[in-house]
Amino acid sequence: MSRAKRPTRGPGAGVSRAEASRTEATRAAAGPVPAAAYALLGGVVALQILRTIAAYAPGRWLWGMDLGRDLPPGWFAAGTIVTLFACVPAIWKARSTVCPRSHSIRSVDSKLRT
Repeated sequence: MSRAKRPTRGPGAGVSRAEASRTEATRAAAGPVPAAAYALLGGVVALQILRTIAAYAPGRWLWGMDLGRDLPPGWFAAGTIVTLFACVPAIWKARSTVCPRSHSIRSVDSKLRT
């Protein structure tokens, strides 16, 4: 016995999933940055500053934050740059329009099996 398909509702009715996902990502990237995003941004930057200070502080009293002490300087600088690079909203707005939807491992795995 076959199941009846439910009709699609809402603003994206009749549009393919890929097209709807691209449209939603473009709309999300077009709006203003919410206040909560700025709070998270401040937290990430504060933690990165603390990690940098902990790497150069004498002693091991910030043992959970001083990863940079045990890494070569280039690796520590690369990690800091990537972290701060991820805090720039313009970069992630551009990324969301180029790659609107990230696929989970399960969806990719199911596509490979079929």
